[in-house]
Order: sequence, then structure tokens, then C-alpha cells
Amino acid sequence: MPIVPHKDAAEEVKDSAVAKVREELAEWLHPRWNTKWNILRWLQDHDYNVDETIDILRKHLKYRRERFLDEDMRGLQRSIVLTQVCEDCHPLTVVGSNRREKGDRLLVFEQPGKVDIDGLMKSVQPSQFLHHMFRGVEMGMRHLNEMEAERGDQCYFHYIFDMEGLKMDPSYLKIATGPFRVSWELVGFQYREFIDKFIVLNAPTFLNLFIAALFPFVPAKYKAEFHRRVVICGKNYKEYLLSIADPECLPEKYGGTMPDVDVVRSPCKVPKSYYWKPPPGYPKPEQLHLLSIPAGKTRVLDFKIEPWTTMGFFSTNDSDVQLWLYYAKERDGLYKDEIAEQVLPTATITAVPAMDYFDYVAERGGYYQVRLKNHSTWFRNAHPRFRVYDQNKKEIPILNCDDKWIKMSHDVPTDIRLEDWAKDNPNNPENQKKDNLSREN
Repeated sequence: MPIVPHKDAAEEVKDSAVAKVREELAEWLHPRWNTKWNILRWLQDHDYNVDETIDILRKHLKYRRERFLDEDMRGLQRSIVLTQVCEDCHPLTVVGSNRREKGDRLLVFEQPGKVDIDGLMKSVQPSQFLHHMFRGVEMGMRHLNEMEAERGDQCYFHYIFDMEGLKMDPSYLKIATGPFRVSWELVGFQYREFIDKFIVLNAPTFLNLFIAALFPFVPAKYKAEFHRRVVICGKNYKEYLLSIADPECLPEKYGGTMPDVDVVRSPCKVPKSYYWKPPPGYPKPEQLHLLSIPAGKTRVLDFKIEPWTTMGFFSTNDSDVQLWLYYAKERDGLYKDEIAEQVLPTATITAVPAMDYFDYVAERGGYYQVRLKNHSTWFRNAHPRFRVYDQNKKEIPILNCDDKWIKMSHDVPTDIRLEDWAKDNPNNPENQKKDNLSREN
């Protein structure tokens, strides 16, 4: 959970640390993102350990450049259906500053109590939905940066969940500890220290069940802050909101004077026509290779990859499975902890009806290993399905395909379509040469 630390450093410590990070990461810093406050967020998250911050922040800046986050965000996945589902059925409302003049908190509202959760789970792909969340945070961060430029100090989100309409359903508990938690974990990896408070309105009596279920997943460093930073309001929430925001900055339904019609979009039910079905360019679920992973065990898939290959991962699964991606120059290095390098943050692939698709640009040639752990079942095996393609529509062979826990599908898809992010990647030396030549001419 990306929550603001209670203690902070002296100004001279901040300025010195920011200067060191800027010097070390100068080649990666985009002018739009390169503000004192953006860098401070990462330093705060790492207790002003400059070396640690530089190492982690470099990965984020690399991701920003690959996905064009400081431009038009065209590197984030999207689809017509996802856009419609999220805009109409799961809207995020960025209201704006909490004060008429020089506010220091950005008000962001969600209405999960009115969301058709079952329809949403049947409609979206996990990676696409995560990228939708990234896109929302990016837009919010741009507002935040404008506020910081005006004030000259650091600002934060007040992230407000309106639970009105939420009914008790045991399946929601699984969603809260599964897809909901996983999405916020990955948001917290890419965006640090940007939320001051999570504010819950119209809290139902059973909300404590959700908090108790989520709390074990909160990182240890944030548990001491958790209860102080999560504000739970009942039906008499307007008085609290008016204590943290001017009336002119709140919608009417939340005690303010802003016309609801201008700022509040209520979620609608997800039409069945939006329920997920394989789009053109996707394999059928039965065309993915079937894996069998015993409870508590980890299994691996090894691949040999050429430099600047876009690895496109198609997957489905019947239960939640943890995933890691590692790199080593030689294959035996994948099995040595001191050599294997983790190149993607730890993620959980959640069990939803849709087939997931995510991509990774392998800049370095060598060997890559997908590690999959069945952490969610007690006794039975997990059965994820997997198949990996490159940007040339060719399957990337699994080197250990003869392992007995892998059942290879011999039904070969005929029309695979992937975006070639390696070709357009700004980090690709070939693209850098083209840019240099165009500037010289």
C-alpha cells in the first residue's frame, strides 16, 4: 500500500539526496517527470537510502520510457471494450484540489459499492485493467505535479471509496484478497508515497471482514501506519469531508457545492456483450500449454531469447499463481541465486475468466526463466496454461518442455498478433541512432 510515512527528513537532507539521485539518473529523467517532489517520493519510500533508491527508481524510469508514460501513454494496453467498461462501469473521478487556492490534497473518488463486480470480473483482462489503473494514476499525478508547482511543496492524494450500495457477498472477499489486492500491489510498486489517506464512506458493518482479510498482505513497513492512514466514515461523512476540503471543491452529494452532474459519474451494470471472449490475434485457451503445480511448489519455464525481443505471454489459470521473471547470460545461471537477476516485479496471476496477455521487452540476449508458484491452494494442484510468442508471431520454445508436469498443446494457433514494443522502444540502440541522425540533420 503506497502510504505516506509519518516521519520525514530535514530539508537539507532532502535536497542533498535529490541532487545525488538526479546526478546518477540524469540520462533517464524526462523533463516532465523530473521534479523534486517526484524524486522525493521514491527517497521517502526507501528511508532516504540513496543507493537503494537509485537502483529501484532506475527500473521505474526505464518502464516510463518504454511505455511512453511522459508522453501519450501509448505503451499501456487498452482496448475498446476495456475503455467502455472502465469509463461506464468502473469510473474514476478526479475532482481536483481540496482547496480553492493552493490546495495540498488531490481528491479522487471511486464508487465500488455501485460497481457490477461480477460483470467486471467477467469482462476485463488483468494486465489491461492494471494498465487502466496506471493510466488513472498518471493523470492524477499530472494534477498533483501542477499543484506542487503552484505551492512549492509536496502534495498527496486523498483516495475516497464510497461504499454505498455494497452488499455482503462471500465472493467479494476472494476478489478483495485476489485481483483487487494484486492490482494495488503493482500500482504501489510503480508509484510511491502519493496517497495520504484512504477514506471510506458509507462503510458497511461487514467492512472489518475485508480489512482483516487484506491486513496480512500489507507490507510490514506500512502496518504501523495502516490504521492511522485509513479513515472509515459511516453515513455521517459529510462533516469529515468538509474538514479536509472547501465546499466549492466537493460534489453536492458529498456536502459541497459542485453540481454532481459535472463531476460524479455513477457506475452502470456491465452489459453481457462486454463479457470477455478471445479477440482476433489470440490463441484459444485449449491451445495454451497445460502446467500442473502442486500446492506450495514452484515450477519453472526456461527460454532462450535474442536481444530486443518482445516476449508476449498468454496465460489462463484456475487458481492464483505467483510469477517471477529472471534473466541470466547462461542457462545454468538461472539456477544460481547469486547470478539470476529478477527483471520483473513479483506478480500474482489471478484466476479470472479472461485470458491474460502481458509483454516484456528483453533487451539482453541470453536465458529467461518464468517461475510459477502455487501459493493459493492447500492440497490440490494449480493448472495454469501458458504460451509465449515473439513479435514475429513465432512461438518461443520452452527449453524444458519434456518435464513431466508440462503437457504441451500441439494445436497451433494460426493468427497471433503482438505489438512490437522492441521495435519502437526508445531504449533500443537502433532507435537512439535514428534519433541522433535526425537531430544532426
